[in-house]
Amino acid sequence: MDFLDIDIDDVIMEPKERELRRQIGELQATFETICFMHPRLVEAHQTFETMRDEVARARFYLRKRGVAAGEGLAKYPALIQPVIAQSGMGKTTNAQTFVECIRRREGHTDKTVPAVYAELRPGTVLKTFFSDLLKGFGCNFPEDGTVEEKRTRMEHFATLRPTDIVFIDEMHNIVKRDESASNHTVYLLRTLKSVANRAQFAIIAIGTEELLASFCMSREIRNRCRPPILIYPADVSTDEGSTLMLGYIGKLDDACARKGITKGKSGFLADDLPACFAEVSMETWEGVTGSNTGVISKLVRHAIEPMARRVAANPETEREIITREDLALATAGWAIPLNVCKTNPFRNGPSKLIRRQ
Repeated sequence: MDFLDIDIDDVIMEPKERELRRQIGELQATFETICFMHPRLVEAHQTFETMRDEVARARFYLRKRGVAAGEGLAKYPALIQPVIAQSGMGKTTNAQTFVECIRRREGHTDKTVPAVYAELRPGTVLKTFFSDLLKGFGCNFPEDGTVEEKRTRMEHFATLRPTDIVFIDEMHNIVKRDESASNHTVYLLRTLKSVANRAQFAIIAIGTEELLASFCMSREIRNRCRPPILIYPADVSTDEGSTLMLGYIGKLDDACARKGITKGKSGFLADDLPACFAEVSMETWEGVTGSNTGVISKLVRHAIEPMARRVAANPETEREIITREDLALATAGWAIPLNVCKTNPFRNGPSKLIRRQ
């Protein structure tokens, strides 16, 4: 490899390279359609349905007592469901999937919006907080108006088009890290609780461990919370954790073959490959050290490019599967430079094997 003495205008992509990149992009886009749900997130879906039932039941009794929509859900005991996990564990995908399922099953019209998904921006303050929620409710002008006007509009949206459950993603963005942190966070949480109470909907609060700590700042907030759904990394030193992790990479291998990303199974469960996947994806969270399946997914996605380039260079001899070397190249090119891991077990061997039942 050497520097080229050419004008910048002459640097163009060769048609062959352009076509290869297009194919890689299509394979990676297909890979993004693969979705597996963590067992704890399956439980979460069931909890979300239960909360919708509880909201409907509470509304029914309120109507019997003559309480109109917008006049409060004060006796509703478990208004907030925290869902806490590291990045990459599937909590956002889970929430969006649930909302889409509800909308497909029950409809989403101008008169009814049973489930809403909203995402908070970094550095959330009260004004942007309501803007992000209004955007989730489908407001065309979420940035317009004062804080109080936005709050009133959001309550109006939720009562005019009855909403059972609101998913608020990236909710740890309400947590500030200066001397005003406690008051700021508690005020936002109390405001949200008040709005949800008046508009009569349940809240799914999705975020990292910072969010869970913020719920402990206020007695009235934590008393309104259901038991948090905590999604830990898979501890491969235990039977349960190793079974979970092995099941995931096996399903990932099957899905790649089924969707045509690879021509047959790549053998992710063969030899010491599971231990290599575990070592690259090892993280510690809340005192638990284990494999983050989201990291495994991203690693396999990045391994698609070296696979495609290898096959394109020697189409007659190379198999269109993701090999150990493809995974080693993905680790060297993506995981190590971004400090996802320190070593390359696909090339040097894992430090230890994982238990298999």
